Amino acid sequence: HKDIADEQRREFFLTGRPPVFTYPGVKTFDLETYLSHIERAIGSLSKERDALVAELYDRKYTELKIRASLLLAVRNGDDQTVTHLSKKLFGPMRQSADDLRLEFGRLLRNASQLHQHSKPVTAQFFRMMVKETLLHYGMFGRRIKMYGGSSVKISRGKTARTPSVYVPKNLRISRARARRLLTHEIEVHALRTHNGTQAPIYLLSMGLDQYLPTDEGLAIYFQQQLSKDDRQFPPGFWDAWTCALTQVGTFTDTFKTISTARAELAQATGQEDPESLGRDAAWRLCLRAYRGITNPDQYGVGFLRDHMYRSGWMDVMDAIDEKGEDIVPKLFVGKVGLHHLDMLPNRWLLAPQVPQLVSRKIVSDVMKNYA
Repeated sequence: HKDIADEQRREFFLTGRPPVFTYPGVKTFDLETYLSHIERAIGSLSKERDALVAELYDRKYTELKIRASLLLAVRNGDDQTVTHLSKKLFGPMRQSADDLRLEFGRLLRNASQLHQHSKPVTAQFFRMMVKETLLHYGMFGRRIKMYGGSSVKISRGKTARTPSVYVPKNLRISRARARRLLTHEIEVHALRTHNGTQAPIYLLSMGLDQYLPTDEGLAIYFQQQLSKDDRQFPPGFWDAWTCALTQVGTFTDTFKTISTARAELAQATGQEDPESLGRDAAWRLCLRAYRGITNPDQYGVGFLRDHMYRSGWMDVMDAIDEKGEDIVPKLFVGKVGLHHLDMLPNRWLLAPQVPQLVSRKIVSDVMKNYA
């Protein structure tokens, strides 16, 4: 809840007292009834009619059961169970806190390669870019909404066929960042959803079980095609390091490490007030890594989702090394995971749309014609 988080932020910055989060929204949902419906749904589809479809739905129902159990643990303030179930949902972390600390050292030593951009892309320009990218792929009817948040995101809305793209009202980013966001959010996430609506079963547009690590890994994989810097320092570093740190310390420990590191990088790249930038960035990262945790100043607890960007990318790269790049188009049949490829029949995997990296041209054209 934003008001609770803002209040805890002020208190933490003022006194250093560890935050204690509450989640009033989780109390209003009838989780017990929801869980009972899921239990009845598992095994309810006829395996004689289509064994594969029945298995895919049962696996999805099992994932939904874990998600509901995680929310129940949040409601009960059972932080250890939240941590355990988030590991089950989002998979193992591929890098340790020590691995990522060493990577930060390399990043800091190469800080001179990072630079600030002039003529930033504003929310209004980015909205035009999103619209042009959607039109390019024939993703009609998607709504683009301005909102008060801090990050670009996609929401399914009422159905997977009509997702909305949310653009922060105060967005100001570099052209390079705009290209990466368009590719990440539209050319990968939205396109996989769109392709899934053309698939033989509706579940491919909603998402098969535990498809998210592959979804984020593919988004990072295609981001890397846009930038040499991303190939040297793959995205997802700060999220992965923050998640890893939750498992070897407390909220306060994690915040101090990330805050100091972000301030050092800000200073190395010549930004003003690096200490404040470090604190603000660390708070946002920690808030995500500890969401669902009621008392985050315990050792080793966290909501371990956001390592997926880096871990998912490593999984995708390993799969490409093993099986070749021919697997990449198959992953765009819908919201599937790497672990589904051997399950799906070839007739489901024919010629889906794949990213064409049109974000380069669209960003350039919009800024040239309207900036």
